[in-house]
Amino acid sequence: MLRRPLAIAALTVGALVAVGCGGGQVAVERHLVFVHLTKPTNATVWIGDANGGRAHRLTRGYAAVVSPDGRTIAVGRSDGIHLVSSDGKRERRLTTANRWPEAWSADGKWIIAATDYSLAVVDADSGGSRLVARGVFYGFGFSPDGRRLVYARAPRKAGEDICSARPDLYVMGLAGGARSRLTRDGRSAFPVWGSGRIAFMRLPQRLRLGDCFAPGIWTMRPDGRDVRPVVARAPRRLSRAGYYGLQPVAWLGRGRLLVGVRSEWGNEGATLDIARKRLRRLELCTGQGTHRGCRVYYVDKASHDGRLVVGDGGNEKITISIIQVSDGRPIFTLRGDVCCPDWNR
Repeated sequence: MLRRPLAIAALTVGALVAVGCGGGQVAVERHLVFVHLTKPTNATVWIGDANGGRAHRLTRGYAAVVSPDGRTIAVGRSDGIHLVSSDGKRERRLTTANRWPEAWSADGKWIIAATDYSLAVVDADSGGSRLVARGVFYGFGFSPDGRRLVYARAPRKAGEDICSARPDLYVMGLAGGARSRLTRDGRSAFPVWGSGRIAFMRLPQRLRLGDCFAPGIWTMRPDGRDVRPVVARAPRRLSRAGYYGLQPVAWLGRGRLLVGVRSEWGNEGATLDIARKRLRRLELCTGQGTHRGCRVYYVDKASHDGRLVVGDGGNEKITISIIQVSDGRPIFTLRGDVCCPDWNR
């Protein structure tokens, strides 16, 4: 399976309104993109509507993220990041560095891009890149106003499993400036920035073998103060037998978080009520007693209104799905040699 992803300038001056994200008023298109592959050398990017319908091959590439207006796809290839129009008719190379495009900023001015050991901010017009930091990265998120970036970084020399890596949270402006360190515990990762607070995953303090499998969810103010546990330690049923604790995925509004129950095959969906500290799995269960069975779907990103989530995960064949937060029911599923969905819904 390909690395999971941690938006276009105009091709010509006259094409700014047609394909640009920041150069004029354009109608917004809604798209889902994903990668289809049997091996990395023949990976292709596919595009469909926001519900996954009418999906078709767009171009070659091993990673893809959708611009805020949906008219441009940032595509990762070995020779750099390419910007491809949603209809596949226009394309230009934005960078020559082989980095994974991870996400667009909300205003379409910046693309977050990564390698195995670096994170960078790329200007979506000029292609100029600014190194954020080097190390091993465990998630990032944008501030609600789209001007700042919070990310989790561990020193490369510390090791790549999260228990020995010692990650901490940092924040910086997308347009530049000094970075600030928010945590110094070596146990904080996967930040999600909401209105007034940042949610993040935190490993238990003692870090014994069992503790590594039981990270919980905490929140803090954007300046790093007022750190509070919501679930200080994942419950036992979610930290053994193939489960590895909890991870925030997105804020859903009204004091709720979309949460991933970490497993070997992906983040199984759940919601967390912050005030009540109540976790609800997004499962579809049928039958009773010994005949009861539950089906789970995986979550990576939420829609802007918090009603739908998209994600991928699974064993040998990966399933991409879009599910309803209200009841966990899927409105779209695709199983096969696929991965890494992104959308601008």
